Amino acid sequence: MEGSTMDKKEVKDFIIQYIRDVIGIELPQEIKDSQKSLLDPEGGMQSRDLLMLVMSLQEKYNVTFQENVILENRLDFIDNIVMCVICQ
Repeated sequence: MEGSTMDKKEVKDFIIQYIRDVIGIELPQEIKDSQKSLLDPEGGMQSRDLLMLVMSLQEKYNVTFQENVILENRLDFIDNIVMCVICQ
C-alpha cells in the first residue's frame, strides 16, 4: 500500500479515472458524488465492471476485500469503496 500518502481523494480519483479509461464510461456527477449507485442504469456500469474495478483496487493498493467487507458494505457506491480501501 502507498502508506500515509494515500488519501480519500487519491483513491476516488483513481476509481473515476479507471472507470473512464479502462471501462470506457464517463460517470454522471451524481454517481461521482455517491448520490447514486455505480450500477445505476444512468451510469452504464455492469456488475462485471464493478468486479474488475475491485480487483484493480486490490492490486494497486495491495489490499484484500474479505467476503464480509463485500457483504456488509455497499461497494456499488464510490465513497463506500474509498472507505474500504483506506481502512484496510
